Amino acid sequence: MKVLVIPDIHLKPFMFKQAAELMERGIAQRVVCLMDIPDDWDKQFNILFYEETYEEAIRFAKKYPDTAWCYGNHDLSYVWRELETGYSTMAAYTVQKKLLDLKEVLPENNPIKYVHRIDNVLFSHAGSAQPHRLRRARHPFESDSQRLQMRRSSPPWCGESPDGPV
Repeated sequence: MKVLVIPDIHLKPFMFKQAAELMERGIAQRVVCLMDIPDDWDKQFNILFYEETYEEAIRFAKKYPDTAWCYGNHDLSYVWRELETGYSTMAAYTVQKKLLDLKEVLPENNPIKYVHRIDNVLFSHAGSAQPHRLRRARHPFESDSQRLQMRRSSPPWCGESPDGPV
């Protein structure tokens, strides 16, 4: 199966329009959005960028309901009220509300998650902070992705790869 991956959005609503155009051309059967929808440096005071970007995300979610949405660190910084680079105190209410609006249009069986599985591939915003768990688990896709969904206080990603710091 071909999967279109939408990378970090960071207040670029045109990315959803481009993804819709690609899907209409039939280049993929599924979409994964790695989110990080809010925050673009030096735009923290322009709430219209935040609103427009989330409205495009919501339109895309309605048109492509089987899109897998993966939380990013910038999305979660507003949920958990923990500062991330580019965080906008001016846009905090808008981001929180628009995230709820996005969740409301998603099918009940397809919520925003840390990790999504399509066939035998895991998709997430970033790598696992504990990759050794994936190697040891008997059924790594189900067990680790379910455990990661339940974590709140520390996101599952980190700034290191198996080969060393990124």
